[in-house]
Amino acid sequence: MAGARIKPLTQVTYISVDNDAVETDLSRVDPARVVRRLPVSRAGQRNYSGWYWSSTVHGHLVFESLLERDRFLLADFCSDVRWIAAQPFWLRGYDGSRFRRHVPDMLLEHSDRSFTVVDVKAERMLTDPDVVAILKWTDQLCRSRGWQHEVWSGTNQTELQNVRFLSMAKRSRSVATGASAESE
Repeated sequence: MAGARIKPLTQVTYISVDNDAVETDLSRVDPARVVRRLPVSRAGQRNYSGWYWSSTVHGHLVFESLLERDRFLLADFCSDVRWIAAQPFWLRGYDGSRFRRHVPDMLLEHSDRSFTVVDVKAERMLTDPDVVAILKWTDQLCRSRGWQHEVWSGTNQTELQNVRFLSMAKRSRSVATGASAESE
């Protein structure tokens, strides 16, 4: 087809458990594999970062802001979430006319084997046209794959405090092995 415009593909890069970069097209990404991989690196972050211990993944997840840590807490507490990945992959591609690059904050695998890509953004950032454009592009990409996309900007502080308190009981490292069997 002479003169036909070829639509550029959206590339996804994730890090394998062997610490190798895997690059593929978005249409070929298996989210069940990506969700259990290492986070991609985003050097130069200016926010408060650290490690969150997750009872869902029985290990640490890296967070880049306190707001992101709070979203991990809620995901970890949700019985429908079966796995959580921090900074799961790089997205690179065109949104129609402009080249975009973006790393979502997390990928959640649900018990029904569905997936949610989560972007955590402070409320004040949601008025920035560049941020809005990236989130819209990400939403369209996720929907094209049948994934959910969530933009999270916080929740009621009372709910968060209650979940933080209740989550102490969910942390399996704090419960003796076989303790639940002994109580039955």
